[in-house]
Order: sequence, then structure tokens, then C-alpha cells
Amino acid sequence: MSKRKRVYREQFSTDFQGLKKVKKVKIMPFANIVQLIKTAAAEGAFAYHAAFHSLSFKAADCTNRLISTVFAESETGRKFSSAQTKTQAIISRILAPKSTENLLSELGSEPFSIATDSSNFKEIKTFPIIIRYFSHEGLKVKLLEFSNLPGETSELIFKYVMTVLDRFKLSPNNLLWGGLKSLVLSTDDIPKVLENLFSDDSNEIYFWFLQSSLQLFQQTLLILEKKDLVLPEMIESVENLSQKLTDRMQKNFVGAMTQSKLQSLEDSNLANRIEKEFSTFYSTSVDYIQKWFRITDYPSSSKWLMLKSVDTISYEDIRKSAEFLMPEISVKDSLFDETSLLISLLKDSKKSFHELPIDKKWAVLFQNELFSDLKKLVYTIFAIPTSNAAVERIFSLCKKQWTDDRNCLKIDTVKGLLQHLASSTSSISSSKMKVEYALQGHERTVHLLLQRSLDCSDKGRLNYIRTNSSETSSLFLDAYYKEPKI
Repeated sequence: MSKRKRVYREQFSTDFQGLKKVKKVKIMPFANIVQLIKTAAAEGAFAYHAAFHSLSFKAADCTNRLISTVFAESETGRKFSSAQTKTQAIISRILAPKSTENLLSELGSEPFSIATDSSNFKEIKTFPIIIRYFSHEGLKVKLLEFSNLPGETSELIFKYVMTVLDRFKLSPNNLLWGGLKSLVLSTDDIPKVLENLFSDDSNEIYFWFLQSSLQLFQQTLLILEKKDLVLPEMIESVENLSQKLTDRMQKNFVGAMTQSKLQSLEDSNLANRIEKEFSTFYSTSVDYIQKWFRITDYPSSSKWLMLKSVDTISYEDIRKSAEFLMPEISVKDSLFDETSLLISLLKDSKKSFHELPIDKKWAVLFQNELFSDLKKLVYTIFAIPTSNAAVERIFSLCKKQWTDDRNCLKIDTVKGLLQHLASSTSSISSSKMKVEYALQGHERTVHLLLQRSLDCSDKGRLNYIRTNSSETSSLFLDAYYKEPKI
């Protein structure tokens, strides 16, 4: 029987929609797949390393050839190919989306707060969106979105925030809220303002007063700028600052050196006038704190959340906090039982427990499933924003990434870098090609679900999928190449 010539006809594709023209089928041996997995793992680890240490993407072109040359005896080294384009794509399309996926998975339906601000990078006005929430591992502050807007009006920002919340399906219902003087006077052609300032000896008194007073503000600011600051700490620090300023005003204390300089003034009327100005400074500062921090708007008696000792915890304080934030819990009798259990556990707790950060203490306690109502209350309090330090921290990371040498980065690439860097403290084990996150002091491997495709200009389409290893739960990027369309 003669062989019939098989010809593909265009009519087939019309009559049979599932039939496609196939010119060449390439079956990849299993050994090649294993090698591709190892190579992809190396490329993923390199991209992670570049992001974590803020390496220039231009350096990836050179490093790519360097690795292939230095590790020429290794099959993985010879096949390693992660230049600028692919490295950038792995970060923005794999590592960053996984960070967002982890955030949303962890957040679930728990209460959270958001923070945003604007910062300019040349002509681009950037707006990060920070999510603050409490999880089973403790307090988390992560980057959800990083984008640019044409302006910074309240309407634009509101629409931007609501659009992001809607895109990620986050419900707004869960949203909460001496030598210098000598130098100047000895300099020729100094500005007249500075000359008058340093020529008048009475002005030195103001500098001594500012040195004394600003120490109080600096101590408070250092507390407010903590990454893991919680509501009771914020309330306590602001109340302490307000109380110290009030005490100084009532007792006419302006600082030891300031007082000494005032007494040395020959003009008593001038001294009295300066003292009144200092008193006005104190009263204005206290009024400003009360107006802008609005401590009375927060639940009172919230020091129990700090778990400093059994004596600081009482049912009445917890009930008042619940009455302020979650009235439906405050009327439950179970809240009293949970408070009693909490006190009992703290009495029996070890010293190592009390050395933990406050959010880690609660994370350990909530491993006990008997704290259902107290857990809801604590999660809500931890989600309340305490400062804008997290947003400013993102701008610092952005400045580190978006340098003059990397000024051509796209906003999506910067977003990917920031999401990856802000997700958690990280480390790399290059010997096993692992990407690990350090959580609660333990090395835990995080599997990156690499289910997205990357378009690579030189090798076609690269698909990554998740695999498991029998020896370790390390990350491997399973990869296979398809013939590029020409």
C-alpha cells in the first residue's frame, strides 16, 4: 500500500477549531527538565540577590557572562542566562506578585489600616499604599501598591486608594485608621540676619532653651518612628510628652543652663519677657499635641495590651477598650473568662516569653483557641495606625533603588523591588539555591508560586511552576522553553 501524503489545509482550522498547525514537536528528556529546574533556581536566586542588595540591573549583563565563564565546568553555570531583562522580569512578575499574594492570604478578613503619602522622583509623583495588620505571626506592615499619580489632590488620592482596595478585593469595612558664633562673627560678608542673631547675647538663651526642650520631642519621635509601634505605646509616649511640657510650664522650668543665662541678664524686664515667651511655647506645644494627636479619641486604659505584668491587666480596662472599639464584645460574659485565662497564663509564663516583642507575645497566646473574643479585640487595636513612619520608610527604600544610575526604571519595576524588599527580612543560601525568609528567628523556606509567564527576548517564553523536593522544601523554579514565535 502506497504511503499517502499528509497535507495540512487551512480549511481544517475552520472546520475543526481545536486543530492547530504543528510544524515541529520537541520532546524534552527528563534529564533536561531537571537541569532546567536547577538553572531556573539559580536565576531566581540571582534575581533575589540583586533586589535584596540593590544591585544595578546593568550589572546583570556582565554578571551573567561572568557566571557562565567562572562556572564553565558546571552544567548549571554554563546554562545560566539571566541578564538585565530577565532579572528585572523575575523580580517584577514573580517575586513581587508572590509578596502581594502572601500579604492578601495572611490578611484575609482581619481588620487593617492603610497609610499613604507622596514623594517626587524627578517628574514622577509616587504614592505607596502601606497595609498594617496583625497576623498569627505578629504585627505586619507591608507594601500593597506603589504607583504614580498626575497630582496629589484629596479627590485623586481617595480614588486611587479605593481603586486599589477594590482591585485586591479588600473591604473598606475592615479599614481603621559657641563655636558657631565665633565662626559666623569672624567671617567677612556674612548675611545681616546672621550677624544680628549672633551679635545679640540674649539670643544665646533661646538656643539653650531649644536644646533643653527639643530633647523631649526627640525622645518621643524616636518612639513614634518605631516600625512595630502599637497604640498603647503611642498613647503613653504622647501623654508623657504632654505631661512633661505641662509640668515645666507650671513650675517655670526652662532648663538649668537657660535659667543660669537668664539670671545673668542685667535687664530684668528682658528676662521676664523671655520667660513669658518660653511659657507660651510650652502652652502652644501642649495645645498642638492635644489638637492633632486627639488622645481622647482613642480607647482609654489600653496599657493592658502591653502585657508588662499581671498587675496591669484587669477585666474592667479590657471591657472599656472593647466598649470603645467593639461594643458587641464588651457585653459578652466570655470576655471576663478570657481575661481570667490570660492572667493565669501570664502568671505561669517563663522569662523568655516576657522578653519577646509585644506582637509576638500575643501571637504565642493566640495559639490557644480559647481567646476568640479577646483575639478580635487585639487584632483590631494592632491594626490602628500609629504614625506615617512606614510610608517614609518606603520612600527611603525607593530612593535607594531609584538612583541616577537606575533612572530608567519603570514604575512597575520599582514597585516590584519595593514589594519584594518590604515584605520581610530575607536571606539566601546559595549553596542549595534556596530563597528563605527569616520569621520569628527561624529559617523558613517560602515556596514562590511561579505560575506566571515571562517573555524573554532571547529565549522565547519561560514558564515557571512550583515543585517539591524529596530532600528539602527548597525553592526550585521549574522551567521549560517554548519555541519563540517568529
